[in-house]
Amino acid sequence: MTVSESRRELTDRFRSSGVESPEVNAELLLASLLNCSRTELPLRLDETIPNPQIEHLNSQAVRRAKREPLQHILGTACFCGLEFQVTPAVLVPRPETEELIELAFETAKTMPCPVIYDFGTGSGCIAVTLAKRLAKVTAMQPLPVPKSYMTGQGIVFAVSKASSISSSVSGRGTSTAGVT
Repeated sequence: MTVSESRRELTDRFRSSGVESPEVNAELLLASLLNCSRTELPLRLDETIPNPQIEHLNSQAVRRAKREPLQHILGTACFCGLEFQVTPAVLVPRPETEELIELAFETAKTMPCPVIYDFGTGSGCIAVTLAKRLAKVTAMQPLPVPKSYMTGQGIVFAVSKASSISSSVSGRGTSTAGVT
């Protein structure tokens, strides 16, 4: 099956399942599969997709047709121009949160040494985005969350995310704390 045929089939499947923006969803799945950008996809329409990749694409399409968030299927989400890892254990960053970042940034940039606490770190998008945008932050801390409040994959993800936030903003005079 070619990329063009697959795009058409996915778009039809998503449209009949009531997925919003079916063509965009199909193109994003294909771009991820082919490890290219969505804008590069038209240049690859005549390429044949190997059967193992078609099987993988079909399993992703089934999940999307059942309304699983595309970001969870792809494992990433774009937020304020940055790409973040997401899993079913965290909420997908929302456009409304980008508005919150703008308000927090405007307030924090007027402070000589802002201290920022991130409640419910999740993907880390708030803490990392603010740390990258602010010239000086004395502390960038996900507040401690008792392990008893979290279960299974969520706790593993929160611990690794706190660690990755620390790595993302290292060398910036920031510190992180995470799950207790």
